[in-house]
Amino acid sequence: MKQADVFAKSPAVKRHKLSRTFILSAFITSACFAPLAAAATYEVEEVTSNELAINVFARSIDNEGNALVIAQDIYNLPIDLSLIDFDNATIIANLTDVDSAAAGNPNNADYNYLIGLIRFGSNGNSITSQQFALYQSFVNNGMTDVRVKGFDEITTATNGYTFGSETVANYIFDSNTVVGSGEGLFTKQSYTTAEEVEINYVLTDFVRRGFVQLNGNTVALPPSETTLGGFSEAYSINQNLQVVGTSSVRMTEQLVEAIAICNDDEERGDIPLDVCYYNLVLGGAVTLSMDRRATIWQLDAQGQIISTQTFPLPFTPEAVSETNSDTAFYNAALAINDQGIAVGETHTYYLDRELKFNSAAMFRDGETIELIDKADYFPSTAKDINNNNIIIGTGTTQINGTSRTKFYTYNLDNDELVFPTDYFPGSSSVARDINNNNIVVGEGEVEFDNASTRRKNAFMYDMNTQVFTNLNDLLECNSPYSIVGANAINDNNVILANALVNRQARDAAGELVLFSDGSEVMTDQIITVKLNPIANGVIDDCTTEEDTIPERVGASMSFSFGALLLITLLGKCIFWRRRQRSIHKSSL
Repeated sequence: MKQADVFAKSPAVKRHKLSRTFILSAFITSACFAPLAAAATYEVEEVTSNELAINVFARSIDNEGNALVIAQDIYNLPIDLSLIDFDNATIIANLTDVDSAAAGNPNNADYNYLIGLIRFGSNGNSITSQQFALYQSFVNNGMTDVRVKGFDEITTATNGYTFGSETVANYIFDSNTVVGSGEGLFTKQSYTTAEEVEINYVLTDFVRRGFVQLNGNTVALPPSETTLGGFSEAYSINQNLQVVGTSSVRMTEQLVEAIAICNDDEERGDIPLDVCYYNLVLGGAVTLSMDRRATIWQLDAQGQIISTQTFPLPFTPEAVSETNSDTAFYNAALAINDQGIAVGETHTYYLDRELKFNSAAMFRDGETIELIDKADYFPSTAKDINNNNIIIGTGTTQINGTSRTKFYTYNLDNDELVFPTDYFPGSSSVARDINNNNIVVGEGEVEFDNASTRRKNAFMYDMNTQVFTNLNDLLECNSPYSIVGANAINDNNVILANALVNRQARDAAGELVLFSDGSEVMTDQIITVKLNPIANGVIDDCTTEEDTIPERVGASMSFSFGALLLITLLGKCIFWRRRQRSIHKSSL
């Protein structure tokens, strides 16, 4: 079933159908950029998921070509009319047809107004508003889009799924196996105050829980510490059904004391206990006041959890400082290969400073092992590991007095650490994925200016040949796409990437937007594309008759500050709309 069909069956108000018209421990100086006569070129294929939302971000791709994407602000959301006060003067003043809207049949203008109103409440941490998730996840097989539902459920209030629970899928192993994290289902809780005022609160039991979607069923991956719902995230899975992530294992004393205040009727005040708890969550209780540890959940073929293993810190907090006995520390496993070796990041200290930061780490045989020399690169992280025991990640160092992030490859078998040459010495670069052919993809800065936000292009780095290539140089000369980030590559060398395009804007219902004079409203958008290898292809010679090489359309397209911020949000690290909900692997 196409996702558009699923949408059509779930609204509580009239929906507007989607239009189909839019479519080495040092820099390696011997590494080189790809020449104009490379061994392969790529063609661009847009995924149909781009029709579902304002922006659609690449996430992961399996060896069958199934693409996992994150959609931001999807179209045609269902409205829970019971949470709209149609007697409110402001709402009445902004609706063109109050009666039709209240009856569940708003016109396009009123539908857009109500959606905007609900989004404002959701993004502002309102606990009395209907919730709309900023991000949803989908699996695209080239023709259809199937939503990764996470913990969302069908409700009568929305006449289908609520689309209120944020669901961020991180990795697809095959079409039947997806891992990620999500919010719990938001439900209404009615409360009458001492002054006889009835309030409908909208709450959830947890703000982040890892899951595996196996054969269509969602398997929750709970933490050992579940107070206030606890916290867990799942990032990847191997063929042995070992899922890696992070989970809460302990509360700080400060959090224990805060919960005790909620449990005291006089201290809590005239609010429900669950609301007091949820206010703690919104204040960052589960992310800032809980120890979280790298975790491996072992599943059986039916998706049942057989065992759960957590990994320690690489140091003893009390040995660093007596004040750290109740500090919340964190580590997380972000990837795992079929040999069961997990990599990720861990809190650590350097030179006995009472300042914690993240360091790239390996989780193996019950131990947490730091990978990168902190004297040269900190912070750092390990993003992925393939079945050849090649680890990729990033480390931050000082270049001409400025902190720059550089990607690396680390061969676990011979202990060789390499920071390849990227676009230029002052460019920051991030590796996102590596396949079993030892090809790395990611993105790096391509502008030389000192602006805080610099334009980025996607890259491919072949460890076998030590060739670093701008992916835009592998497209045809007149490509309308600017490939700004590459998030995944499968063993067929198919790449899932983010592209920047300038297209006509759409409203909350997916309808094209026009100015009052009838002209098109254009906007920069992020879409997901597959880059498919062309057999025996060679890169187009873009040289003009005057032997000048013009910039490719894709490589030179205007890159707005807002669009760059969107890419920063999602590239295996997505920032959730609520202030206490940040995802590590990872942006997304």
